[in-house]
Amino acid sequence: MRVAGILPFRFLRNHVVAYSFFTRYLFKARLGGAAVGRLEELIPTLSGDYFAQADLIRELNESWGGLSWSFPLAGDIGFGVSLFGAYRSQKGSTRSQAEVLLSETGGLGIGLSENSFSYWHFRLLAKAGVTFEWLGTSVGLTVTTPGLGLFGDGRVLVNAILSANDTVFVADYQEGLDPDYRSPLSVALGGARRWGATTLHVTGEWFSRVDEYDVLDPEDFIGQTTGDSIALVLTQALDPVLNFGIGLQHDFQPYFTGFLSFRTDYSARTPEQSSDISAATWNIYFVTSGAAFRIGTADLTFGLAFGWGSRSDQDVGGLLPEDGPVEPPTRADLSYRSLRAIISLAI
Repeated sequence: MRVAGILPFRFLRNHVVAYSFFTRYLFKARLGGAAVGRLEELIPTLSGDYFAQADLIRELNESWGGLSWSFPLAGDIGFGVSLFGAYRSQKGSTRSQAEVLLSETGGLGIGLSENSFSYWHFRLLAKAGVTFEWLGTSVGLTVTTPGLGLFGDGRVLVNAILSANDTVFVADYQEGLDPDYRSPLSVALGGARRWGATTLHVTGEWFSRVDEYDVLDPEDFIGQTTGDSIALVLTQALDPVLNFGIGLQHDFQPYFTGFLSFRTDYSARTPEQSSDISAATWNIYFVTSGAAFRIGTADLTFGLAFGWGSRSDQDVGGLLPEDGPVEPPTRADLSYRSLRAIISLAI
């Protein structure tokens, strides 16, 4: 969702103040599976029946809102600066369950592992930009600052049960945690060149590295039956990344314009960070097409965007360390497909 407009401050003359609110990220994913079968199919030395189930849930929502101030500097050069407040909400959970019934002894084994986290965080960030005309080409440069965290709240949950020869019970719940989310510095450069009724648009944006840090820092706890000290690890680390886009705009008639574009959304997650709580790690590509119409004093835009991507050996581990009492889930191969409808109204 995007809402924007210009504030009617006529006393500013050639200065413009605008407001905007838009959804920066909106991501929801759930991976799950279940299996029932004979135990000897998995372990030839044993005989019996088994049931296994696993679920992975990730949700992310980030929205920005703020004010922008722009004005001409000299000639064809313009300058603008924006101040945004960013609200970020993220949650994730990993749950696995296994049940085994042995034929020889009739013994029943049950294992359950559930790990989850959630937090919300509010930060401030600024964006400054300059535009100018150069040899018939429009060029723009913007710089976005890292975020300044203000406040937030978070929680974590761990619950592990193993009922077999050696009973294991490990559980912990912590709330009221102070989250820390850090966004990178970014620099974007774009340009547009017009030939008759056709305009070519190109842009690229570079995002800086973010060193590993704790998003949530819960206290260590002692396993109720193991006696081990368990440290929850919820971190994030981002590699530098460069995304780019290219688009074509063609004016078929004075009140009818067509668009076609391609852009990338490369992941900045550091692959070796198994405890990273990033919502996804795949590289995504988007192709978008649409058309704009003028109806009276209103501009109406329709479009469709198709996105695709994949990731091999995707880490779907939980929150427990690798040497904890519960073995993290295995890895999987993931693919991404999306189809988005775009509707825009400007008055």
